[in-house]
Amino acid sequence: MAGSLPIYELRTKEEDGKLYVWGELRKRYLFLTPEEHVRQCLVQHLLQTIQVPKGLISIERGLTYNSRQKRYDLLVFDRDGQPLLACECKAPQIDIDEKTAFQLAVYNQKIGAPLLLLTNGRELHCYRKNSKGGFAPLPAIPAFEDMLLDS
Repeated sequence: MAGSLPIYELRTKEEDGKLYVWGELRKRYLFLTPEEHVRQCLVQHLLQTIQVPKGLISIERGLTYNSRQKRYDLLVFDRDGQPLLACECKAPQIDIDEKTAFQLAVYNQKIGAPLLLLTNGRELHCYRKNSKGGFAPLPAIPAFEDMLLDS
């Protein structure tokens, strides 16, 4: 899918000359970087349009890969607590390219999600694991209930 992420109206505040955005899942204000803006718009899109239950989304948690500490951007779980959709968010000025895709693929070797999503806000690409073990592009992010049916 070569679409883009919708831009949502996000709650912000300014403090000491710095701008912060309300993180609905973390329930606190976060420093507003371009990547954080993309991440918070993705959260809103998953909640409002894709209909993912709030309790099934995890943001920026650590994982260990080849004895190195890594951190994924966003992970959606199914109702049994299994990884369903692994997401990588980049700032709008960062291109979605092979390097970005490789980063998410490396994380997903540990996570094992059947769906992958890459976005910088300008571009949004979603992929589903196929029967050969590779990932095939999807025309759109499936609705949450459709993700469950196909997983």
